[in-house]
Amino acid sequence: MSAFIVSRNHIHYLVAAYQHYGEFLPERNSTELGNLLWQENIKSVQYRYHGEPLEVLSGPGGDDYRYKYKYPPPMPLNPVIVLKLAASFEYQSCEHPEWEQSEAYSVVEAIKSAAIHHLPGYEKAPWEIA
Repeated sequence: MSAFIVSRNHIHYLVAAYQHYGEFLPERNSTELGNLLWQENIKSVQYRYHGEPLEVLSGPGGDDYRYKYKYPPPMPLNPVIVLKLAASFEYQSCEHPEWEQSEAYSVVEAIKSAAIHHLPGYEKAPWEIA
């Protein structure tokens, strides 16, 4: 299987990034946000594999797929890791036709945009070159 259900820690990291970059993003309940993301990922993988049950899909086996936010994230926040995990999440969640209209898509786009502002040197980089 090429598409898979991401791990609980993957979701933890994305939610922690969303909360950490809060000055750029609307306030959201962390547990609800994590559930939104994870359910979108599951929906996509099940669509890709024609409704196969969770037990046979690639991903964290034996999980109940209910998310509850916990802090701290599994590793220190780093904007490069945030961007990479967001890209991976998108790749695993884009299989169904409604992906780009989903709330999860908007959330991941917001996380990526906020993470870019935290890249070293971003704020000092020129906005324009004349």
